[in-house]
Amino acid sequence: MAFAIIDDLGAIVIIALFYSSNLVWEYIGIGMLIVTILLILSYKGYYSKYFFFLMGVVVWVLFLKSGIHATIAGVLLAITIPIKRKTNTKTFYNNVKKELDLFLADCDNNIDQTKILTENQLLALEEIEELAEKTSPPLQNLEHSLHGWVSYLIMPLFAFANAGVVFNFSGETNLGLSANIALSMIFGKAIGIFLFSWLSIKTKLSALPDNITYKMIGGISILGGLGFTMSLFINNLAYTDQTFIDSAKMGILIGSITTGIVGYLVLKAALKGAEKNEMS
Repeated sequence: MAFAIIDDLGAIVIIALFYSSNLVWEYIGIGMLIVTILLILSYKGYYSKYFFFLMGVVVWVLFLKSGIHATIAGVLLAITIPIKRKTNTKTFYNNVKKELDLFLADCDNNIDQTKILTENQLLALEEIEELAEKTSPPLQNLEHSLHGWVSYLIMPLFAFANAGVVFNFSGETNLGLSANIALSMIFGKAIGIFLFSWLSIKTKLSALPDNITYKMIGGISILGGLGFTMSLFINNLAYTDQTFIDSAKMGILIGSITTGIVGYLVLKAALKGAEKNEMS
């Protein structure tokens, strides 16, 4: 997950640096001031999802109007949401148990699976839900709440809206551009990720995890080329000529499919080799 998130963050930084123009510094300053206030509130342990959401909308609009691509607002706002929360797990357990006891006290001896819950049972469930929300870290809770929406609605809509590829090998298609982008996704990320991972291990900046081999790292490095969503997004920002846009999309999809298949095969072979070594 960290691998995918960092990869997207890198793409967002590129968007902010190279695809922002006619900057309005007043809006940027106000937006950054709000982000700073949210960071301070987060550091002090204050968090309200309604207040943070409202301020998030304001920051997004300010960045949109400032000339900076609004995606950078999402990154900054994510940093302001607390990832930790002071929690007394024993107190949480006792409170939940108390509500469950109240729920059970309202149950009949012969429980009817189809009956409507009583008012007391509904209140107990609401209290348990509120206790769980107050106990889990806000960022973790938000990620869990949004996971279904993002996976099954937002990401598919994003992919469909940005893909729109017609595989046309007529004279209007720039096959050179398609091939360059596909090869960059297949070899560029694989070489870069593997090389820097290898160097960090050799220079003692990091350690090779237990039961992990360089072949496995190689497979994961190849899978780095799968990030086609942000590639499609940047493609629409980089080109205005429709021939270039369609050709680039073809290269992106070909590169993503290829890296997915090759990465899977390399990892499968690496895992089989590791299992044979353990058995021997």
